[in-house]
Amino acid sequence: MRHNEARRLKRFYYWLGIANDLSLGLEFVIGSIEFFPNNVFASANDVLGVYLFITGRPRLVARSLIQIVMQLHLRRSRKKSSKRVSELMQAGE
Repeated sequence: MRHNEARRLKRFYYWLGIANDLSLGLEFVIGSIEFFPNNVFASANDVLGVYLFITGRPRLVARSLIQIVMQLHLRRSRKKSSKRVSELMQAGE
């Protein structure tokens, strides 16, 4: 795998992870605000808060999955690159 390709892949997954973390954080902040007592729309906000928490939990797992996919992607690209180099070296003999 070329160095530039590896850097590009790492950068892509890095920013994907940041986007996930940022939106997840906002989701939990909004969900937490919805649980404040004495809210004008208490019952509707409680329901919204619960749904935001429920949708946020799987996205906590997504962070780990993004890292796993990145590592698998990089490994597969390295194997392809290594195989190609071997083929080129054998062709040159």
